[in-house]
Amino acid sequence: MHSSILPDQKRTTSLEGTKVENILLFVHILFAAIWLGGAVTSAILLNSAKNLEPGQARTIIQNIINLAKFVFLPMSVLVYITGTGLISVAGYSFGEPWISAAFAGVIISIILGVVFHARAGRKAMAAATSDNAKELTGALKAWRIIAYIDLAIITTVLALMVYKPGA
Repeated sequence: MHSSILPDQKRTTSLEGTKVENILLFVHILFAAIWLGGAVTSAILLNSAKNLEPGQARTIIQNIINLAKFVFLPMSVLVYITGTGLISVAGYSFGEPWISAAFAGVIISIILGVVFHARAGRKAMAAATSDNAKELTGALKAWRIIAYIDLAIITTVLALMVYKPGA
């Protein structure tokens, strides 16, 4: 078990026979899986775009931008929200180092996405739209670096959630 609560003590309230903690855990893991999947998909798409002509790359760039807006960002926010709820009902403390590090990683990933991914996407789209292959190559390279950093952060956050070092 992950807390010091004894088995005969009630840790959460019931919701039609199912513990709120279990529901939150399931939803949290689901959102985290989609979040990680979005990061992996973005990295794969960025790699595939690097060898394309600007006109061909536009569609992939737009798909990555849409993925970020409609999947990646919402899932990272939902991971944060469900994580907060899960900590509250599962008996964890916000002061635990692995929780603080995981929250910091989620927040950094959100900022990275909103600021740097968005800027890199606009730059790559502008280069592709203007049919500037050299500028597109540079923009995609910079974007891939951001994507790999974000993927490393997300993977670290997930490892912290799974292994709970120091708990």
